[in-house]
Amino acid sequence: MKSQSLKIIALALLLAASSAFIVAQDQPSDVDKLTQREAKARVQSAITNKQVKALIATAKTPENHMRLAAYFKQEADRLEADARGHEELADVYRQNPNPTGGGKQSGTGSIFRTAEHCDSAAKSLREAAKSLREMAADHEQMAKDASK
Repeated sequence: MKSQSLKIIALALLLAASSAFIVAQDQPSDVDKLTQREAKARVQSAITNKQVKALIATAKTPENHMRLAAYFKQEADRLEADARGHEELADVYRQNPNPTGGGKQSGTGSIFRTAEHCDSAAKSLREAAKSLREMAADHEQMAKDASK
């Protein structure tokens, strides 16, 4: 279970990191939409990757497991937001009248290949978010079990 958890976390973190490099979006991020007070609270409550690994290795109390569950839910929310952004980009590419799509693969149909890329990225991000939500549910159950 622990090995599988670590693999899923590593996959989710890798996917999240790589999605940041796929495309830059013109829309403001979630943090940009927050007030300064909310942004400061989010940064203060953030848990680092190193802390997540340590907590997974040592979690025994309900509080530890609930902290991990909250982390996985927050990461799932972030991945779902990224997925929505990729879906929006796919729509923009489909509506773009430029036949070359502006990419290396110019020519007829490249817009659709680019839109398909965005659709694929969105699908992968949603699958990773689903896995993280399952991890959160597992840790919520572990918290219940630990409190018995």
